[in-house]
Amino acid sequence: MLRLVSNYQTLLVIEDDVDDYRLIESAFRKYGVENDIVHKSSGADAMDYLFGGGTHKKPGFIFLDLNLGDMSGIDVLIKIKESDTLRDVPVVIFTTSHNPDDVKACYWAGANAYVRKGDNLDDFHAAIKALTGFWFEVALVNGSAEAKP
Repeated sequence: MLRLVSNYQTLLVIEDDVDDYRLIESAFRKYGVENDIVHKSSGADAMDYLFGGGTHKKPGFIFLDLNLGDMSGIDVLIKIKESDTLRDVPVVIFTTSHNPDDVKACYWAGANAYVRKGDNLDDFHAAIKALTGFWFEVALVNGSAEAKP
């Protein structure tokens, strides 16, 4: 089984489509991810979770949909990357958009990766499998260098 090695083990998935969230969670589990997964279905809920009450909840990884119902995923990303506490958390944009302007804006705002969900379930699972392999097996994230062999 795979675990994101970090002092903060929670994965935060910010996704307004409940069916997509269930697919994401299912795919993470299918590919061996054991971390706790927190789901927030809107940008406002994510902001409240991350910044509410003057405290920061620091996940080890953030999976962010670009097209949220209440606010732009880019706006959420900017808030995360402006935070001294959260800026080192990897943020992967996982979206249906392939608009070059969206890609550019997300990288400019500090996204660690921009990944399309794909056009079908096979593409969706292939993207999650690749992300899981990279972020959980290959990449060193903050706090992980001393823990990985």
